[in-house]
Amino acid sequence: YSLALSDKGQVLSWVDSKGVQEVLGLKEFTIKKIATAGSFTGCFALDDKGILWAFALDPSRYLPWKGTKEKPFEVNSQGALKNKVVRNFEAGGEHALILTTDNLVMVYGRYNYDYC
Repeated sequence: YSLALSDKGQVLSWVDSKGVQEVLGLKEFTIKKIATAGSFTGCFALDDKGILWAFALDPSRYLPWKGTKEKPFEVNSQGALKNKVVRNFEAGGEHALILTTDNLVMVYGRYNYDYC
């Protein structure tokens, strides 16, 4: 799978042979950054208000946040990130690093075959 960000802040995806599809659950937001996380199968999008959205392009694969393209999960709606504003993030093979505007760094991902 692949993601692309248009100059208008739209998130586009390609999965298997389905062709280009807009990530409809993000249509009402202005997205400024996107990333995929390899075998983690997670996709992330940061909007212009500092909300980080997570979703899976392939819902059959594991993702700690249960978001879909139609209904992405608002990462900063619970836990240590609740009510925080995300400044930046990075995603890798099986992890995500999140930086908030108050300099909190959160790491999510695989640690010895478990997720932390």
